Amino acid sequence: ASAPERQSFLSDLAEGWHEVVSRRWLVASLGAFAFGNLAFAAFFTLGPLVVERHLNGASDWGVLMGVFGFGGLAGGAIGLRWKPDRPLVAAFSVLLAAPLTLLAVSFAPPLLIFAAVLAVMAVAISLTNTFWHTTLQQQVPPQSISRVSSYDWMVSLLIFPVGASIAGPLADAVGPELTLYVFAALAGLPVAAVLGLRSVRDVRRGDHSPTEPMEPPSLAALPELEGRQVRDVA
Repeated sequence: ASAPERQSFLSDLAEGWHEVVSRRWLVASLGAFAFGNLAFAAFFTLGPLVVERHLNGASDWGVLMGVFGFGGLAGGAIGLRWKPDRPLVAAFSVLLAAPLTLLAVSFAPPLLIFAAVLAVMAVAISLTNTFWHTTLQQQVPPQSISRVSSYDWMVSLLIFPVGASIAGPLADAVGPELTLYVFAALAGLPVAAVLGLRSVRDVRRGDHSPTEPMEPPSLAALPELEGRQVRDVA
């Protein structure tokens, strides 16, 4: 493949930004993921506090993190088989399990119930990531994937420490239970709103036509192809 023309860093940023804002579903999805990561950070800040106060502290938290890991594996296995026709509708529908998990954690449930809802959240996050990254690769031109992905990761990585930094002071001010309610709303409402957007619902699996030209047959295969065409015509 021919090497792409070199551009300045700012030109690459501008080109990637244009690719993002030219797709309404992409802008809306990044906004929803930003609020989701905000709440996800709050869970990892306040979850250990809930376990310390109402369960057996670090040992139970270790069990819950192990369950979370197995849930992620299960979600990946499901993603290998489940290929929804509307991937973003499926992604954001299952992602609604995350704010519901925050609500469940706020009630300090017994360990088994805590583990069950956490496993569901892990499955949902794994499936959402699978559908999301597959959709990006199918809908964004190959030469722009890295630039669009850089904005995707920037939104996720910048917002995560924000959620972690405000969760603690907010919990000190109003209590961890109410704080988890707030973050559940911050995560759930944008996801529900995105599901109502037509641009998100219209994205279909694998409907992006490849932009790379097909590789021509090798010279060694040409005589065989010509002979086959003659035989077919005859």
